[in-house]
Amino acid sequence: MDATFNLTMAGIKTQTSMFSLESATVDKGACKCQEYLQTTPSISLMMFPSGDILQVRFPESTFQPFHAEKVSMSPFFFMNPHKHFKTSGGPNITELTTGDIPIGDRGNSYTCMSSQNVPYERNQPYHMTMTITNLHVQAYDIQEGKLSPATTCSTDMSTVRPVPTVCITNHNKDCFRKIKKAN
Repeated sequence: MDATFNLTMAGIKTQTSMFSLESATVDKGACKCQEYLQTTPSISLMMFPSGDILQVRFPESTFQPFHAEKVSMSPFFFMNPHKHFKTSGGPNITELTTGDIPIGDRGNSYTCMSSQNVPYERNQPYHMTMTITNLHVQAYDIQEGKLSPATTCSTDMSTVRPVPTVCITNHNKDCFRKIKKAN
């Protein structure tokens, strides 16, 4: 997964901080696998040089008999505002959250190479948007360290739609069919 962040702080003058996962490391002590039914799998990444933490949790939907259990991805961001902005005072740690992002059925991996903008809920005076690309993830039922077949996001599925035949009259009276790739 690649991600960039656009963090703003409103005030007399709006300040902006942009950063990415490029220098982040996995905080192995804070990552959780599902060992018990009560444990929700998660991964934590520590951002450098700010020391901020991006934690991604993978909750399941409630059990529905005869239906595949759905899995979501829930990113949480814990930041130190004074490391991004010229501030005096205020809380040392601020938590920003998003809603759940559906990533398919339990037992399948999920892939989305397209750019996805994920807005975080406003926590005054802060607002942040995370842009995710190159995502391939699976939270449950990984066998022998290998990801299961992937469910692909709708934005990655390109389709080809035929355009009606257009006849062009020329000296050879040829007819050409144009095919247009959908956006």
